[in-house]
Amino acid sequence: MGAARILIVEDEILTGIYTKLLLENAGYQVVGVEMGGEEAIANAARNHPDLALIDINLRGGMNGIEAAKIIRERYAIPSLFLTAYAAEEVMEKNRELKASEIITKPLQAEQLRDRVESILNKGRGYRNST
Repeated sequence: MGAARILIVEDEILTGIYTKLLLENAGYQVVGVEMGGEEAIANAARNHPDLALIDINLRGGMNGIEAAKIIRERYAIPSLFLTAYAAEEVMEKNRELKASEIITKPLQAEQLRDRVESILNKGRGYRNST
C-alpha cells in the first residue's frame, strides 16, 4: 500500500502550503489544497483521498463542517478539522457529525502526524464496514 492520500481544505493559502509541506515531509501524498467547500467536494470525488483535513471557516457559501459532512456521506472519507479556536459549539458539531477529530492551529508537525495516523487507522475500519 502506498502513501496515504490527503486532501487539505484551508482558506488561508499560506497555512495550506505549510500544512502541505508538513504532510509531505511526514511521507503523505497531498492530492490538493482547496480553499472552498464546493472545490473540496469536487476534489474528493476526483481523487478519493484517505483523509480530508478541513478548516472550519472556508471561502464561499459552505463552511468546513458542511463540506466534511457531504464528503463523509458521499465518499466515506474521514475528516480532521482545523481551527484557530476550540469553541464548544465546534466540538459539539464535530460529535454530531461523527467526524474524526479537531486540531487547533498553529499546527505542530508531530501532533499533526499523530492525529493523521490515528484517524487513518480508524478510517480504514470505517471504510471496511460500509
